[in-house]
Amino acid sequence: MSELKTEVIFNNPEDIQNSGYVIKNPYATVQTFNTENGQVKIPVYSLIRIFSMLYVGENSKRDTPFLRSGAVKALNQYFKCKHNYKTWREKLRPIKDSEYYSKPKK
Repeated sequence: MSELKTEVIFNNPEDIQNSGYVIKNPYATVQTFNTENGQVKIPVYSLIRIFSMLYVGENSKRDTPFLRSGAVKALNQYFKCKHNYKTWREKLRPIKDSEYYSKPKK
C-alpha cells in the first residue's frame, strides 16, 4: 500500500469555518508541460475545465468574458507568467483539438 494520502488545504487556516479549501488528490492524472523555466504540471480535470472556459462561445457564438478571464487567471498562475486571452488560445489550440481532450465526433 502506498503512503500517498488525499490532503485538504484550507485557504485561511486560522478561520476554518469561513475558509475555502482545496482537496489535493495525489492519484489525479496530470498533464506535464515543458517550458523554458522547467516543468509545469496541471491536473487533467483542471485542464479540461480551463479549456471549456477558454473556448466557451466558440460553438454558440456567445461571448462570456467572465469565463475567459477565469481561464486566463488560472493559466497565468500555473505558468507564473502574464499572457492575455488571445495568446493562450493560440498556444493551447493544438492540445484542445487533440483526441485526448475532445470527444470523438460521430
